Amino acid sequence: MGEIKSAVDFLDQFFGGAVVQPASVEAAITSTQDDQPPVPGSKEGEGDANIFASACLRVGATQIRSLAPHHVEVMTPSTTELLPASNAPVLSMPSEEQSEFIEITEDDVVFADRPHTANPHPFSLDMDDFAIPEPQQVAASCADAPTDFLTSLDPLAFEAISRAEELSIDVETSVKGTPWSPAEAPGKAAKLGTGQTIGQYLKAHGATLDARPRMRILSIGAGGWKGAFDLDKMGESKKMELLGLLDGKVWTGHNLAFDLLWIKHTATEVNPKMLIDTMFLATAIRPDIERMIHERIVATTIGGQQPVRLAGKNAGTVEQELQKILIERSASKNGKDDDAKSAYPLATLSLVFLNEKMDKSFQNSTNWMPSVLTADHLNYCIGDITAPAIIARRMLNLPDDAPIAELIAALDIKKVPGAWAYTRAFEPAARRLTYCTLKGIPLSQTNINKYRNVLQNDADIALEKVLSLAPGLEPFRDRLASPSGGLTAELKEAIADALKMRTGTEVERKDTGQPKLGAKDLLERFPDEPLITARRDLDGALKRKSMIDDYAVFAGQDSRVHGTITVGTVTGRTRSGNPNMQNAPRNPEFRACFAATTGHQILAIDYSAMELRIAAALGARAYGQFLKLMEAPRLSKVKWILKLPNMLDYIEGKKPLPVGWPIQKPDYLSEQKPSIQDYGLVFGSELACICRDLRNGGAAFSNAQTDLLRFREVFRAGLDPHILTAVAMEAMAGRFDTGGLAPLEYMKSLSADQAKALKKALAGPRQAAKALGFGLLYGMSAGGLYHYGITSYGLSWTMEEAVEARAAWFRLYPEIALWHWMTAHAGGKLKSDVFDVRKNECRGDGEGGKFYQGRTLSGRVVEGLELREALNYSDQGTGGEIALHAITNLPDDIAGMLVGFVHDELIFEVPEGRAEDVSVEVTRVMNESAETLLKLFDVPSEVEAALGQHWIH
Repeated sequence: MGEIKSAVDFLDQFFGGAVVQPASVEAAITSTQDDQPPVPGSKEGEGDANIFASACLRVGATQIRSLAPHHVEVMTPSTTELLPASNAPVLSMPSEEQSEFIEITEDDVVFADRPHTANPHPFSLDMDDFAIPEPQQVAASCADAPTDFLTSLDPLAFEAISRAEELSIDVETSVKGTPWSPAEAPGKAAKLGTGQTIGQYLKAHGATLDARPRMRILSIGAGGWKGAFDLDKMGESKKMELLGLLDGKVWTGHNLAFDLLWIKHTATEVNPKMLIDTMFLATAIRPDIERMIHERIVATTIGGQQPVRLAGKNAGTVEQELQKILIERSASKNGKDDDAKSAYPLATLSLVFLNEKMDKSFQNSTNWMPSVLTADHLNYCIGDITAPAIIARRMLNLPDDAPIAELIAALDIKKVPGAWAYTRAFEPAARRLTYCTLKGIPLSQTNINKYRNVLQNDADIALEKVLSLAPGLEPFRDRLASPSGGLTAELKEAIADALKMRTGTEVERKDTGQPKLGAKDLLERFPDEPLITARRDLDGALKRKSMIDDYAVFAGQDSRVHGTITVGTVTGRTRSGNPNMQNAPRNPEFRACFAATTGHQILAIDYSAMELRIAAALGARAYGQFLKLMEAPRLSKVKWILKLPNMLDYIEGKKPLPVGWPIQKPDYLSEQKPSIQDYGLVFGSELACICRDLRNGGAAFSNAQTDLLRFREVFRAGLDPHILTAVAMEAMAGRFDTGGLAPLEYMKSLSADQAKALKKALAGPRQAAKALGFGLLYGMSAGGLYHYGITSYGLSWTMEEAVEARAAWFRLYPEIALWHWMTAHAGGKLKSDVFDVRKNECRGDGEGGKFYQGRTLSGRVVEGLELREALNYSDQGTGGEIALHAITNLPDDIAGMLVGFVHDELIFEVPEGRAEDVSVEVTRVMNESAETLLKLFDVPSEVEAALGQHWIH
């Protein structure tokens, strides 16, 4: 690579002119897969594209303006153009030209898996530095629409499927879950997609109902040919011949892990060459979907009017449907799950990328039970194989009829942020996790029976304890003893009366007048109340008994649980279902029910403190970005803050900080509106305090790899981060003597036995430290931390103590505070029009409307409406990529032993004679896969293995 003098030179050399596409699928896949990220220690990555600097590059990306320093004026509106929904969306861009350039040299270029340079500085350009060109919309050629379901493999179908390199695939099944799910026969009053009840439909069509779990319809698109096969009407040999034609092809569709599972359950030897899955693509390369939905809704508002109002359930414009989606996603957020936002369904992607509302009337599995199907059934099937192929191309800004080789070549890990995650983690791991589901984790009926008896006994004891403490609940004995009983209005009032009688304190009530009986509400209002403890024990025993019974039902056929596992969230982490194996309690007796078959053992290996290790790497990356920013502060995006009087001197430590820093945020609702300078002073004071704390912790502000960063140093030294936090907090409070050493140095001085004894002695403070570590990692407020500590870790503390603990934790680990600050102010904040779901009103980009953007360690872009979402998705998303990358890298024979996966824990059933060897090999693969990303920032990986006759972890 020649000398790079500017960003324009960089791009010119990087693209090297027109993109040359492989001529075939084989060439495309080879070029993508051979294009491995350079491994640590090699020189392959030097001069390659900066995975951060290419934050929005796509194949054919076009420079839209000079890469000038960012003249950002906070709280001022910006112009946003919105393309018609019929076009694939593009990112917005400022209209004004700017005259200066940001200088980018080869030293600035950082790539996932790149070896360390002497002084690397991970640096990122903003998403709005580049625009995705509008794709050429070309109508795909197709034959006449099919008029009936196919019941044989005719010559035309055989020829079309055989010749095609890409097949659009969709499967319809007669059961909601997996081939092992119990049959669910609906009542005759159940409605079908035609609008008729089951009874009406069967009578009208002279049909019968078959509720057996099975793959009923296989829909295939092959070039211009489309068809849907009714497998119930095909002989076994013809069915296997049809499925055999799918082998070795590229499959395109949505949530293809589901289709692959059902197809391989019938034809085990059938394997796709590659999956082009629009659900995975949306997560990997289109983080802007939610933002585009908001902007689309706001664009319908004219002259400050209220946004569009909701219409009937099945009526309304595209904008109204998008509005409903935002409301539903907001209402369904699970407070216990930081990554609870699910991946986007096909219907949402159709609204965004096709400007069409898909008919999902026949989505319910009941529709595929009748022996006779209608033309409406057929049209539904054809729609489900038509949309994904077009959506996938529009996501990558390709013409609708682009050859599959072009699409695969567009997934270039050096040009498309998120392509590494797709091609190295999501797609290959999804196939292996399908095989994991097919194998299933073994379940011991003997152990279940024993454990069920234990749980029932525990429930009986807890119930009697509840009734002895609150005799007034006796009339509700049966409901309290039922795992599915629920709380009626009468029972809620009875519990509230019992608590009032025992404590003299009223239960808080909702606006509706109903008592608040959630665990959080009760624990905070009635700490240490025996009735609450007894009821929690009762509910816990009943819940575990219900869960183990559910697992037993799903394992009824072969004594193995075949739960699905797929990339099902916007973070890129997996979700499980049918049944959900990822919420299995860590209770040892519960997990003992998952026992190995004769001659085998269960090996469980998980990453140690991976969420915290990734945060340490993200903090180190932010520190490197900050060092780069400070090389030319007046050209940075935050120059409006840094140009305030003496601010650079405060940040660089040349002047002592004024008393009272950091300054509290002003009240923007006050009569005298705060100025931009007021906000700049607040944010600048925060940064100056962070820099002070970094210096106090040993950072020399010279090199991101060698400077001491405490959070990273914890893992470099092999220490327990929660114990270090506990020691530091106790020392600050005067309750622990470190002998004059800094907490980190004190911990380093201890022997293994001394560290073990200290962990036992500080069990209570360590529990509090865990609340701080996991609670503050993504910027939880002091109020949130106070509630979190009580409800999740059983802490007894005051709000004032929570405030002090929060401030102390960020002083102890200032690089985490710097990561938060850099995301919020130095490139992660995107002005945007926003539809406020709670208030049903629009907020323009000049009225505080914004999204926050982060990046995983691989460079994949993530977005959220709140800062904590961008932080969380960066960390959790990296964790998902690492774990899935490890699954991808497993040797084939060991991958065949995989029977379970829970976020960052891999579970294997291994032959007894190979247990130790497999453990060593999996440990190596998992650590190497993690260090692909973590070692970029000098954070080590560590795993913990447990081997036994049952699932031990």
